Amino acid sequence: MTRNVFGLVSSWQVSLSQDVDVMFTCGMVMRHRRYNYDCVISGWDARCQAERAWITYMGVDQLRLQDKQPFYHVLADDGSNRYAAQENLAPLEASEARDVDHPEVGRHFSTREGTHYVLNSEAAARYPGDEDYRRQKYPNPAAS
Repeated sequence: MTRNVFGLVSSWQVSLSQDVDVMFTCGMVMRHRRYNYDCVISGWDARCQAERAWITYMGVDQLRLQDKQPFYHVLADDGSNRYAAQENLAPLEASEARDVDHPEVGRHFSTREGTHYVLNSEAAARYPGDEDYRRQKYPNPAAS
């Protein structure tokens, strides 16, 4: 079993199901509510997968839903990779949406269309159903 920099176990494929309360999908451009950075979601976990030490250090237990909520792998506009709780993220409005300046954007996405990036084939295979769910829940009124 291998863990990444956040102490998370990697799985190959993650899909949305009725028992998962994931509100956001890969490719959505977001703003972190607490730290006010813009980012794009590059992956998600149905529940926090970080090690207990990271959860304690980052104050996850102080959040309303603690570690019992979806967590998102995000590419932040300062070039960092972060792991953010669902309750800390908010989708950007169409008028606010812009490119996220991160060197790994092209690794996950083919282009940006308004408020979201379009998954490339590898990311779409890893998160099947994300594009359809996003289109249904968050229609893109002003693709640019």
